[in-house]
Amino acid sequence: MAASIKEIKQNIIKIQGLIKQAQNPVQKKTFSEILKNLQGQLEEALKKQKSTQKTSQKLEIQKIVKSIEPEPKSTTESLLAAKSKSKLLPETTQKLEPKPTPAISTSPLSEPPNTPPIQAESEPLPEPQNTPVIQPKQEQKTLVESTSLLSESESIAKDKSEPKTSNKIFQGLGIIEGKIVKRFEDNDKYYNVVVGDKIYKLIINKKRVLDFVKATYNPDQTQQLLVYPNLVHYPQPKEGTLPPKISFTLVAGIQESRYELKVNEFKLCGIYQQIGVYRGAVISVHRNKTNTLKKIVRKFEQRTKNILRANHIPILWKDSPVKPFRFNPRLDKDQQGDRYFVEIKARFLPDREQWGFMELLGEPTLEFPNFMKAPKPDGTKSKSDNKEKVEKMNQELDTKQ
Repeated sequence: MAASIKEIKQNIIKIQGLIKQAQNPVQKKTFSEILKNLQGQLEEALKKQKSTQKTSQKLEIQKIVKSIEPEPKSTTESLLAAKSKSKLLPETTQKLEPKPTPAISTSPLSEPPNTPPIQAESEPLPEPQNTPVIQPKQEQKTLVESTSLLSESESIAKDKSEPKTSNKIFQGLGIIEGKIVKRFEDNDKYYNVVVGDKIYKLIINKKRVLDFVKATYNPDQTQQLLVYPNLVHYPQPKEGTLPPKISFTLVAGIQESRYELKVNEFKLCGIYQQIGVYRGAVISVHRNKTNTLKKIVRKFEQRTKNILRANHIPILWKDSPVKPFRFNPRLDKDQQGDRYFVEIKARFLPDREQWGFMELLGEPTLEFPNFMKAPKPDGTKSKSDNKEKVEKMNQELDTKQ
């Protein structure tokens, strides 16, 4: 408790200095709100410290009272005392026969009831409830917790108005370790993350997370970050392979993960398939359907395509229990293969711009969680039109031959 109070005081001093150095009213207002929050947290921490001290004093008093009370005699001592007081029985010539030992019942009633094993509760990845930024050795709310950000999947758990049809959700959440640096020297709104010798764009959607990154900015500090990946695929050249562009959306900075994930480990839940702009298999993570997302789409209709864009995460998965779905334009819809929803743990491989399969977290299923898909723009040809186009091209090739 003392260590956390000390850290809160240090944060207060730091924020006070930032308020003095604020370059505009917006920054000053932001830091003032953070300072007010810190002061409230300090009061709560002091109250908890007092209650802890009272509890420890009660325990000390109980120990003293217990030490004053006389200890009860042991069982051996009481038996010896009883033996010395009892009279010896006269000897008899009657032979004593041992009493028969009753048979021990082996019926199910004599067995102790089966107690189900206690299992640790696992959080869904929404993943992930609120994922706070946690400072070391600190359990109560602090400045860092005030900058928590719900991930795309965590918002599902918060949206109680949406009817539950399945406990499965689309999810792409993991932990990376790196240094947060400014993308431009004279701009504190845009940042990158340096992971080893790779530099990735760091996307920050929430203002409170951005404010925290500004307030605690240290380009020399390596830290663990809770993120979900964002990928942009490009058409592949005839020769060679063009890797996708990878960036990460910051959910929170963490000291100890509350998820069963280590650095570079991700939980990926989506459709296992192949897409036209990538030669390998991917796990497609769509946007979960919630009332909150519906409101966002209605508010920003012009950005609907970007908001509802799926992330196609490249996956290396040998000996997978199901095959990735691949669309064949020559076949009808009912002749296409099956699309499977999979849940796996995978390791991020920066050198290969891919994720490698680690373990299966659930059985593949043909049932999908509810999700929202970006509408096709006007003038987009349907699959049947594409099929006719392919058949026409094949006929032209046969004619030429």
